[in-house]
Amino acid sequence: MRNVRVLLAWVLLVPFLLCRPAAGTTIDESNRYAWAASTGWINCRTDTTNGAVLGEFVCSGYLYCPSTGWIHLGDGNPTNGYQYTNTATNDYGVNHDGKGNLAGNAWCPSTGWILFEQDQGKPKVDLETGVFSGYAWGYSLGWISFSNSSGFCQTVAVEQQGSDTDGDDLSDMWELSITNDLTALGGTNELGQPAGTDFDGDGVVDSNEYLAGTNPLDSNDYLRVTDFQLTGGSNFNCTWSSDLSRMYRLERSDNLTNEPDWVDSGLGVEAPDTDTNTTRTLDGAGLSNAFFRVKAVFPLSE
Repeated sequence: MRNVRVLLAWVLLVPFLLCRPAAGTTIDESNRYAWAASTGWINCRTDTTNGAVLGEFVCSGYLYCPSTGWIHLGDGNPTNGYQYTNTATNDYGVNHDGKGNLAGNAWCPSTGWILFEQDQGKPKVDLETGVFSGYAWGYSLGWISFSNSSGFCQTVAVEQQGSDTDGDDLSDMWELSITNDLTALGGTNELGQPAGTDFDGDGVVDSNEYLAGTNPLDSNDYLRVTDFQLTGGSNFNCTWSSDLSRMYRLERSDNLTNEPDWVDSGLGVEAPDTDTNTTRTLDGAGLSNAFFRVKAVFPLSE
């Protein structure tokens, strides 16, 4: 390995599909059940039209238990545009922080409120596998388990959410969650190319900050390789900035022509180590000249 180089910054190029029709359910057909000792199995997929939907901001749809009936996770339209407040009967539901953690209230007419919280039950979804874990609590139902020795609930997708009422190719939900209005951030031009709006001036346009899962208001938060170290022999460590809301793919090319041929480094899609940095070790045996870039990947999209 004579000359291995790394691109110190590279923004992902993953399509963002706005105004995509809401899924009937994101729950896997084979792994669809939660469990409550007082009621037995609870179907999270239901009839595929009204089943649970895991979104990047909020959950929606229903769970169903024959002995208690429908359990409503929310309608997908929070009053503030991006998260249920759970302070009014017309604005309740289960929120998703984008990193797998679920919190809020579901409603069952026959048993009352069901609490999703991160202190004791800690319900969450693994964004790499889609498998749920942890518990929700209902005063009449007791603990509802999403994963146990007999079965588990699994999502096959995280639904990208939000209409685009101002036509800037950015999800309203994302814009509202960041700035609480739809005018501060910009997206792409009429050709679908980045329009150049870069609120924090870090060199990454706002639309690519969304794709990377980085903060468009923080000039120190952008997707980049942060360290590259030879570790002996042909091995080397590559470290990049990361966020728990995204997966990552490290790619390699042997040239930097106008159209370099990027291929997977051999790692495939990787879950991040932390909310700050991710490090992976690669074998550079046989490489005479190599360049590397990192791409962020939306969870469960590959």
